[in-house]
Amino acid sequence: MKRNTPCSEGRDQAADHKSRFASRGFTLIELLVVIAIIAILAAMLLPTLAKAKIRGQAVQCMNNSRQLSLAWHMYPDENNDHLLGSFGGGSGPEWDGGGFMDFAANNPQNYDLNFYLTKSAIWPYCGGSPGIFKCPADRAVVVDNKGQRVPRIRSMSMNPFMGGPNGSGFGGALSVNALYKTFIRLSTMRDPSKMFVFLDENEDSINDGWFALSMGGYMTAGANAMVNWPAYYHNRAAGFAFADGHSEIHRWLDNRTMPIVRDVTLVQNLNGTSFSPSNPDVSWLQDHATTK
Repeated sequence: MKRNTPCSEGRDQAADHKSRFASRGFTLIELLVVIAIIAILAAMLLPTLAKAKIRGQAVQCMNNSRQLSLAWHMYPDENNDHLLGSFGGGSGPEWDGGGFMDFAANNPQNYDLNFYLTKSAIWPYCGGSPGIFKCPADRAVVVDNKGQRVPRIRSMSMNPFMGGPNGSGFGGALSVNALYKTFIRLSTMRDPSKMFVFLDENEDSINDGWFALSMGGYMTAGANAMVNWPAYYHNRAAGFAFADGHSEIHRWLDNRTMPIVRDVTLVQNLNGTSFSPSNPDVSWLQDHATTK
Protein backbone atom coordinates (compact mmCIF):
# COMPACT_ATOMS: atom_id res chain seq x y z
CA MET A 1 0.00 0.00 0.00
CA LYS A 2 1.26 3.45 -1.01
CA ARG A 3 1.54 5.89 1.80
CA ASN A 4 1.23 9.66 1.35
CA THR A 5 4.04 11.64 2.82
CA PRO A 6 3.60 15.25 3.92
CA CYS A 7 5.51 16.38 0.82
CA SER A 8 3.38 14.36 -1.55
CA GLU A 9 0.21 15.63 0.11
CA GLY A 10 1.42 19.22 -0.40
CA ARG A 11 2.11 18.56 -4.07
CA ASP A 12 -1.31 16.99 -4.51
CA GLN A 13 -3.03 19.97 -2.90
CA ALA A 14 -1.08 22.45 -5.07
CA ALA A 15 -1.90 20.49 -8.23
CA ASP A 16 -5.55 20.35 -7.26
CA HIS A 17 -5.61 24.10 -6.60
CA LYS A 18 -3.89 24.80 -9.93
CA SER A 19 -6.35 22.56 -11.77
CA ARG A 20 -9.34 24.32 -10.21
CA PHE A 21 -7.84 27.75 -11.03
CA ALA A 22 -7.12 26.78 -14.66
CA SER A 23 -10.61 25.43 -15.21
CA ARG A 24 -12.19 28.57 -13.76
CA GLY A 25 -10.78 30.94 -16.53
CA PHE A 26 -11.72 34.64 -16.71
CA THR A 27 -14.99 35.86 -15.31
CA LEU A 28 -17.28 38.09 -17.36
CA ILE A 29 -16.32 41.10 -15.26
CA GLU A 30 -12.62 40.45 -15.86
CA LEU A 31 -13.19 40.21 -19.61
CA LEU A 32 -15.17 43.44 -19.60
CA VAL A 33 -12.38 45.18 -17.69
CA VAL A 34 -9.79 43.99 -20.22
CA ILE A 35 -11.97 45.13 -23.15
CA ALA A 36 -12.50 48.52 -21.50
CA ILE A 37 -8.75 48.98 -21.01
CA ILE A 38 -8.09 48.11 -24.66
CA ALA A 39 -10.78 50.57 -25.78
CA ILE A 40 -9.28 53.33 -23.64
CA LEU A 41 -5.79 52.67 -25.00
CA ALA A 42 -7.12 52.67 -28.58
CA ALA A 43 -8.96 55.94 -27.99
CA MET A 44 -5.71 57.44 -26.71
CA LEU A 45 -3.52 56.11 -29.51
CA LEU A 46 -5.70 56.56 -32.62
CA PRO A 47 -5.70 60.40 -32.60
CA THR A 48 -1.93 60.33 -32.14
CA LEU A 49 -1.53 57.94 -35.07
CA ALA A 50 -3.85 60.08 -37.21
CA LYS A 51 -1.82 63.20 -36.42
CA ALA A 52 1.40 61.36 -37.21
CA LYS A 53 -0.05 60.33 -40.58
CA ILE A 54 -1.05 63.93 -41.34
CA ARG A 55 2.43 65.15 -40.41
CA GLY A 56 4.01 62.49 -42.60
CA GLN A 57 1.86 63.50 -45.56
CA ALA A 58 2.74 67.16 -44.96
CA VAL A 59 6.45 66.35 -45.06
CA GLN A 60 6.01 64.41 -48.31
CA CYS A 61 3.92 67.24 -49.75
CA MET A 62 6.67 69.76 -49.00
CA ASN A 63 9.24 67.46 -50.53
CA ASN A 64 7.16 67.08 -53.71
CA SER A 65 6.51 70.80 -54.13
CA ARG A 66 10.15 71.61 -53.43
CA GLN A 67 11.28 69.24 -56.18
CA LEU A 68 8.73 70.77 -58.54
CA SER A 69 10.02 74.23 -57.63
CA LEU A 70 13.60 73.16 -58.42
CA ALA A 71 12.44 71.86 -61.81
CA TRP A 72 10.70 75.20 -62.38
CA HIS A 73 14.02 76.96 -61.64
CA MET A 74 15.87 74.93 -64.26
CA TYR A 75 13.71 76.14 -67.13
CA PRO A 76 14.78 79.85 -66.96
CA ASP A 77 18.38 78.74 -66.44
CA GLU A 78 18.29 77.33 -69.98
CA ASN A 79 15.86 79.83 -71.53
CA ASN A 80 17.36 83.31 -71.07
CA ASP A 81 15.78 83.79 -67.63
CA HIS A 82 12.22 83.55 -69.03
CA LEU A 83 9.65 81.93 -66.76
CA LEU A 84 7.18 79.28 -67.79
CA GLY A 85 3.63 80.51 -68.26
CA SER A 86 1.09 79.65 -65.60
CA PHE A 87 -1.60 79.57 -68.31
CA GLY A 88 -2.01 80.10 -72.05
CA GLY A 89 -0.85 83.52 -73.18
CA GLY A 90 1.88 83.76 -70.55
CA SER A 91 5.55 84.52 -71.05
CA GLY A 92 6.39 80.93 -71.93
CA PRO A 93 4.75 77.56 -72.56
CA GLU A 94 2.22 76.49 -69.94
CA TRP A 95 4.05 74.78 -67.12
CA ASP A 96 1.69 71.78 -66.97
CA GLY A 97 1.28 71.26 -70.71
CA GLY A 98 -2.09 72.97 -71.00
CA GLY A 99 -4.31 70.27 -69.58
CA PHE A 100 -7.77 70.61 -68.05
CA MET A 101 -8.79 68.32 -65.22
CA ASP A 102 -12.31 67.64 -63.98
CA PHE A 103 -14.38 64.74 -62.63
CA ALA A 104 -15.74 63.66 -66.01
CA ALA A 105 -15.32 59.99 -66.92
CA ASN A 106 -12.68 59.03 -69.50
CA ASN A 107 -10.89 62.37 -69.56
CA PRO A 108 -7.25 61.26 -70.11
CA GLN A 109 -5.93 64.53 -68.67
CA ASN A 110 -7.26 63.37 -65.31
CA TYR A 111 -5.30 60.13 -65.17
CA ASP A 112 -3.06 59.51 -68.21
CA LEU A 113 0.45 60.73 -67.49
CA ASN A 114 1.67 60.23 -71.07
CA PHE A 115 -1.29 62.16 -72.48
CA TYR A 116 -0.71 65.15 -70.23
CA LEU A 117 2.20 65.96 -67.92
CA THR A 118 4.99 64.33 -69.92
CA LYS A 119 4.22 66.80 -72.71
CA SER A 120 4.81 69.84 -70.48
CA ALA A 121 7.90 72.05 -70.73
CA ILE A 122 8.76 71.37 -67.10
CA TRP A 123 8.77 67.57 -67.47
CA PRO A 124 12.39 67.23 -68.75
CA TYR A 125 13.57 68.79 -65.47
CA CYS A 126 11.47 66.57 -63.19
CA GLY A 127 13.73 63.52 -63.29
CA GLY A 128 10.90 61.24 -64.38
CA SER A 129 9.05 61.70 -61.08
CA PRO A 130 5.30 62.10 -61.71
CA GLY A 131 4.57 62.00 -57.98
CA ILE A 132 5.92 65.50 -57.41
CA PHE A 133 2.87 66.97 -59.18
CA LYS A 134 0.57 65.77 -56.42
CA CYS A 135 0.07 66.00 -52.67
CA PRO A 136 -0.17 62.51 -51.09
CA ALA A 137 -3.19 63.67 -49.06
CA ASP A 138 -5.24 64.38 -52.20
CA ARG A 139 -7.70 61.47 -52.48
CA ALA A 140 -9.59 62.65 -55.59
CA VAL A 141 -10.44 59.80 -57.97
CA VAL A 142 -11.96 59.66 -61.47
CA VAL A 143 -13.20 57.02 -63.89
CA ASP A 144 -10.71 56.05 -66.59
CA ASN A 145 -11.30 54.58 -70.07
CA LYS A 146 -11.61 51.11 -68.55
CA GLY A 147 -14.37 52.10 -66.17
CA GLN A 148 -12.08 51.89 -63.16
CA ARG A 149 -11.81 54.52 -60.44
CA VAL A 150 -8.22 55.79 -60.37
CA PRO A 151 -6.42 58.71 -58.65
CA ARG A 152 -6.05 62.00 -60.47
CA ILE A 153 -2.46 62.83 -61.35
CA ARG A 154 -2.11 66.45 -60.24
CA SER A 155 -3.02 68.63 -57.27
CA MET A 156 -0.50 71.46 -57.82
CA SER A 157 -1.38 74.79 -59.41
CA MET A 158 0.71 77.86 -60.19
CA ASN A 159 0.55 81.46 -59.00
CA PRO A 160 -1.02 83.43 -61.92
CA PHE A 161 1.58 86.18 -61.60
CA MET A 162 4.42 83.72 -62.27
CA GLY A 163 4.90 84.01 -66.01
CA GLY A 164 1.31 85.12 -66.46
CA PRO A 165 -1.20 85.78 -67.62
CA ASN A 166 -2.42 87.53 -64.50
CA GLY A 167 -6.06 87.15 -65.52
CA SER A 168 -6.87 90.84 -65.86
CA GLY A 169 -8.11 90.29 -69.40
CA PHE A 170 -10.87 88.04 -68.09
CA GLY A 171 -12.60 90.97 -66.41
CA GLY A 172 -14.78 90.69 -63.33
CA ALA A 173 -12.97 90.14 -60.05
CA LEU A 174 -9.67 89.64 -61.92
CA SER A 175 -9.61 92.99 -63.75
CA VAL A 176 -7.79 94.67 -60.85
CA ASN A 177 -4.80 92.35 -61.43
CA ALA A 178 -3.55 94.67 -64.18
CA LEU A 179 -2.31 97.01 -61.42
CA TYR A 180 0.09 94.36 -60.11
CA LYS A 181 3.37 92.93 -61.33
CA THR A 182 3.49 89.82 -63.49
CA PHE A 183 6.91 88.20 -63.22
CA ILE A 184 8.33 87.42 -66.67
CA ARG A 185 11.97 86.85 -65.69
CA LEU A 186 13.24 85.15 -62.57
CA SER A 187 15.85 87.82 -61.94
CA THR A 188 13.22 90.58 -61.63
CA MET A 189 11.86 89.21 -58.34
CA ARG A 190 13.00 91.35 -55.44
CA ASP A 191 12.08 88.86 -52.71
CA PRO A 192 11.78 85.31 -54.13
CA SER A 193 11.57 83.85 -50.60
CA LYS A 194 8.21 85.59 -50.17
CA MET A 195 6.56 84.85 -53.54
CA PHE A 196 4.92 81.45 -53.92
CA VAL A 197 5.10 79.54 -57.21
CA PHE A 198 3.07 76.39 -56.54
CA LEU A 199 0.32 75.48 -54.12
CA ASP A 200 -2.09 72.62 -53.60
CA GLU A 201 -5.50 73.54 -54.97
CA ASN A 202 -8.85 72.33 -53.65
CA GLU A 203 -9.82 69.19 -55.57
CA ASP A 204 -13.22 70.66 -56.52
CA SER A 205 -11.61 73.88 -57.74
CA ILE A 206 -8.64 72.58 -59.71
CA ASN A 207 -8.93 72.36 -63.50
CA ASP A 208 -6.07 73.96 -65.46
CA GLY A 209 -2.63 74.58 -63.93
CA TRP A 210 -3.43 78.25 -63.23
CA PHE A 211 -4.55 79.28 -59.74
CA ALA A 212 -6.90 82.20 -60.39
CA LEU A 213 -6.33 84.79 -57.68
CA SER A 214 -7.94 88.23 -57.53
CA MET A 215 -6.01 91.12 -55.98
CA GLY A 216 -9.28 92.91 -55.28
CA GLY A 217 -9.41 94.40 -51.79
CA TYR A 218 -5.68 93.99 -51.20
CA MET A 219 -4.44 96.17 -48.33
CA THR A 220 -7.92 97.67 -48.00
CA ALA A 221 -11.17 96.76 -46.28
CA GLY A 222 -12.66 95.74 -49.62
CA ALA A 223 -14.45 92.50 -50.39
CA ASN A 224 -11.90 89.80 -51.23
CA ALA A 225 -13.04 87.51 -54.03
CA MET A 226 -12.34 83.79 -53.95
CA VAL A 227 -11.89 82.71 -57.56
CA ASN A 228 -10.03 79.44 -56.99
CA TRP A 229 -9.75 77.70 -53.62
CA PRO A 230 -6.58 76.33 -52.00
CA ALA A 231 -6.54 72.84 -50.52
CA TYR A 232 -6.63 72.18 -46.77
CA TYR A 233 -5.49 68.56 -46.61
CA HIS A 234 -3.01 69.04 -43.78
CA ASN A 235 -5.29 69.80 -40.84
CA ARG A 236 -6.62 73.08 -42.25
CA ALA A 237 -3.38 73.79 -44.12
CA ALA A 238 -1.94 73.62 -47.64
CA GLY A 239 1.49 73.05 -49.14
CA PHE A 240 3.35 75.90 -50.88
CA ALA A 241 6.61 76.12 -52.84
CA PHE A 242 8.34 79.49 -53.14
CA ALA A 243 10.48 81.11 -55.81
CA ASP A 244 13.68 80.72 -53.77
CA GLY A 245 13.19 76.93 -53.71
CA HIS A 246 11.89 76.41 -50.17
CA SER A 247 8.54 74.81 -49.28
CA GLU A 248 6.25 75.15 -46.31
CA ILE A 249 2.82 74.22 -44.98
CA HIS A 250 0.53 77.21 -44.40
CA ARG A 251 -2.45 76.94 -42.04
CA TRP A 252 -5.75 78.67 -42.89
CA LEU A 253 -7.61 80.79 -40.36
CA ASP A 254 -11.01 81.40 -41.96
CA ASN A 255 -13.59 78.64 -42.50
CA ARG A 256 -14.72 80.36 -45.71
CA THR A 257 -11.40 79.32 -47.26
CA MET A 258 -12.26 75.65 -46.72
CA PRO A 259 -15.59 74.77 -48.41
CA ILE A 260 -16.85 71.21 -48.13
CA VAL A 261 -15.25 69.02 -50.79
CA ARG A 262 -17.75 67.26 -53.04
CA ASP A 263 -17.06 64.69 -55.75
CA VAL A 264 -19.00 66.47 -58.49
CA THR A 265 -19.43 65.66 -62.18
CA LEU A 266 -17.52 68.79 -63.20
CA VAL A 267 -15.47 71.22 -61.14
CA GLN A 268 -17.36 74.14 -59.66
CA ASN A 269 -17.73 77.32 -61.65
CA LEU A 270 -15.65 79.44 -59.31
CA ASN A 271 -15.45 82.63 -61.33
CA GLY A 272 -15.00 85.25 -58.66
CA THR A 273 -18.58 85.14 -57.44
CA SER A 274 -17.82 84.11 -53.85
CA PHE A 275 -16.79 87.10 -51.80
CA SER A 276 -14.99 86.90 -48.46
CA PRO A 277 -14.76 90.37 -46.89
CA SER A 278 -11.74 90.79 -44.63
CA ASN A 279 -10.66 87.19 -45.12
CA PRO A 280 -7.11 86.94 -43.67
CA ASP A 281 -6.35 83.90 -45.83
CA VAL A 282 -7.05 85.80 -49.06
CA SER A 283 -4.88 88.65 -47.80
CA TRP A 284 -2.03 86.18 -47.14
CA LEU A 285 -2.33 84.74 -50.64
CA GLN A 286 -2.33 88.22 -52.17
CA ASP A 287 0.67 89.30 -50.10
CA HIS A 288 2.67 86.27 -51.30
CA ALA A 289 1.60 86.36 -54.96
CA THR A 290 2.88 89.65 -56.36
CA THR A 291 3.61 93.33 -55.73
CA LYS A 292 2.32 96.61 -57.13
